[in-house]
Amino acid sequence: MKGRWLLLSSMCGFFAISFSSQRSDLGKILYRAGTRLAYRGYDTAGVATISEDGILDLRKDAGEVEDLNERLGFSQMTGQRGIIQLRWATFGFPNKANSQPHHDCRRFLVGAHNGNIINTRSLRKELSEDGHTLIGENDGEVILHLLEEPFYRTRNLAYAAQEAAARMKGAYAYVTTSLDGDGFVSVKNGSSLFVGIGDGFRCVSSDLVAILELTRNVIQLQDGDLVHFTCDSHRVCNIRDLEVEINREVQELSITPEKITKGNYPHFMLKEIHEIPSKAQELIRYLPKAEHTCTVIEKLASARRIFFVGAGSSHFAGLLGSFYFGRLAKIPVTPAFGSEFLEKYPGCVDERDVVLLISQSGETKDIKNVLDAIQNRTQVISLVNNIGSTLAMRSNYVIPIASDLEIAVPATKTYVNQVIALLYLALKIAQTKGTNGLSAREFLSLPDLLHSVLQDESKVAPFAEELARWPDAYYLGYGMSYPVVLEGALKMKEITYLHVEGMYSGEFKHGSISRLEEGYPVLFVVSEPEKYYVLSHVNEVRTRKGKVLTIGPPDEELKAESDLYFKLPEAHPVLMPILSTVPLYMIAYRTAVDRGCNPDRPRNISKTITVD
Repeated sequence: MKGRWLLLSSMCGFFAISFSSQRSDLGKILYRAGTRLAYRGYDTAGVATISEDGILDLRKDAGEVEDLNERLGFSQMTGQRGIIQLRWATFGFPNKANSQPHHDCRRFLVGAHNGNIINTRSLRKELSEDGHTLIGENDGEVILHLLEEPFYRTRNLAYAAQEAAARMKGAYAYVTTSLDGDGFVSVKNGSSLFVGIGDGFRCVSSDLVAILELTRNVIQLQDGDLVHFTCDSHRVCNIRDLEVEINREVQELSITPEKITKGNYPHFMLKEIHEIPSKAQELIRYLPKAEHTCTVIEKLASARRIFFVGAGSSHFAGLLGSFYFGRLAKIPVTPAFGSEFLEKYPGCVDERDVVLLISQSGETKDIKNVLDAIQNRTQVISLVNNIGSTLAMRSNYVIPIASDLEIAVPATKTYVNQVIALLYLALKIAQTKGTNGLSAREFLSLPDLLHSVLQDESKVAPFAEELARWPDAYYLGYGMSYPVVLEGALKMKEITYLHVEGMYSGEFKHGSISRLEEGYPVLFVVSEPEKYYVLSHVNEVRTRKGKVLTIGPPDEELKAESDLYFKLPEAHPVLMPILSTVPLYMIAYRTAVDRGCNPDRPRNISKTITVD
């Protein structure tokens, strides 16, 4: 089977590999896999290798994997099998004691995990009372100590994992081995996990990016799966029934290793911004042929109520989608954050309603919580980049956004494709009602228009220079531009560490305008329908000596009222919110680089948040 959009990202990451004999290049292989996983966590990193004769070499500490390699020599390590783990801190401060991989009391079992064991505190108390010595506070360490007693009793890691699973609560995946073993045991329970099958080796990883350089033959494990693998064999079973083997299909992925490199770009974020037009083109071609598209359109058109639920950028995509459904399809939609939906609406939906869950990874914890609350009570559609994810597997219908791998932590091309997918669904419903205000030709021109915006990327430099002079700023939008300024402001906060607040422009005068002083930057995103409303808001800023930065259509009046103006190409107003996203991304990227920030790995955040 050829797999294409089997893509996933999540917080923390590990990779483990087993060969048939001692390898002098094992450290290099593990370190390279670690650099591929670095966007998933960069608070701590560590490597464990085990030699043919069972000698453990464990090196770990707080810091980024590249810096630790220079200091600890990860790439110089040797062995027959090994693990690398990169951590985004949730349980325990980023320090050596909380770095992974961890070991048990006897230093005989070693392993690493990603995800969260939510009952860590009570488990630590129980283990300490039973005589275990826990070195740090990290939840991953608990796993090794839970495995300890049943392993030494049975000398079987799979049975030990089965007993440990009964005591752990949370969403996680982990890999472990014993020094006298010939391979690894790995378990998936709510966090991503893949098996790679190559010539003379088997490996597991939290993410495909660590595997693709070695092999494109992959098994995607499902929740509850336990795999035992050596260099030349693997066996999958359910952790609750270890006697029955499960035949998980090996998929040959069409993703090439080149797609996980930066190419000629200095950062993945810049590369992925430049991929926006081509990925938009691929999605527009794919949507009419997607398996569930027609059914999803019918379900949305006939629903009593519709909810768009997301988090972060995915929520803003849903918010813009709600404008499209209201304006084009004449259908009201309620957009909500995942955590907000759980407090307001779970008891209000039934089989007459549709809840559309939006998540690039399909593993976002807030959104999975919503699915847990409403599954089997209402119709659920997922809009995801990973058709093998939890959301996709458990939803009634799936719309893939076909964006390929997105490695930079900030969402760019995935956000744009989420919006395009929602616009497409709104347009198709509008066609059935005879209310469509956008022609097929105009919609199909979108990739070319996006490409033309990127041709003007040098024009964002004055915007970045102006915004970098201040510790904060406001982004204001009206109507369909409102979700766009929220997304643009989020990108600035994520990667520049400047506080930029996105706001509905009509609300600025109700309090926040007090922030204005001479030269203070306020950026407006404008499309033609709301021009005269926004001009009034622009003048409110200008008369108080604020500096007006504007992204908008070709319009001399708007340009004359602005200190800086980024002119978008002529296009239908419905497309303007999508086009204006690109210069906002470029402004954020340029500002981050000018401030010496790494836009691919902003501090304190991970690609996908898999905790509450």
